[in-house]
Amino acid sequence: MEVIEIKDRKSFDEKINNTILFNSFNVYCRVSTISQIENTSLDSQSEGGVNYVKKYHNNEYDYVIVWREEGKSGDDLNDGIGEVVRRELLNIIISKWEEGLIK
Repeated sequence: MEVIEIKDRKSFDEKINNTILFNSFNVYCRVSTISQIENTSLDSQSEGGVNYVKKYHNNEYDYVIVWREEGKSGDDLNDGIGEVVRRELLNIIISKWEEGLIK
């Protein structure tokens, strides 16, 4: 089982295709506060997700895609007037789920 890490739209476009998406278990990692960005929260989430897949779904998927929404937190503001930052990777995941490529 190959682990593929996605940190932004560019890495998604370079590393992922529909076949990979359809044959993958997806782990989405994100933080809620700015202070969590600076510690190991994303690393812990990523490691925990990959370990879970290997333990409980080892022979079911060819890939584990680890989506790391780095550098963004629920504390961030997009435009300075109160709009919460948009999570680019989460939007990709939702789009691909709606297309039936992610289970």
